[in-house]
Amino acid sequence: EEEEESSDSSSRDPCISADSTLTVLADGRPIERHMRHVTAGDVVATGDPASPFRRVNRVWRSGSRGGTFEAEMFELGPRCRLTRGHPVLLKGGWKLPEALGIE
Repeated sequence: EEEEESSDSSSRDPCISADSTLTVLADGRPIERHMRHVTAGDVVATGDPASPFRRVNRVWRSGSRGGTFEAEMFELGPRCRLTRGHPVLLKGGWKLPEALGIE
């Protein structure tokens, strides 16, 4: 039996939008890469000085069969959009975007 997909990711796992840009290590050098091109095994910047890079263990692709993905998104910067519930390291502490007073 096939499970029906929900178009609201805020009720499932938190996400980073496909058009967001991450810093990834490529051959030991930091480069910019859209989230849609990040794969398991990539090493991405965390923003945490104690652990500045971490290996991606799994990437979950989300979206509807019609190609449209509708979820409440929070824009943290010009190239960074997250869904509700995705933790963000800010001023030494982890925060949720919905608690930051941004839209």
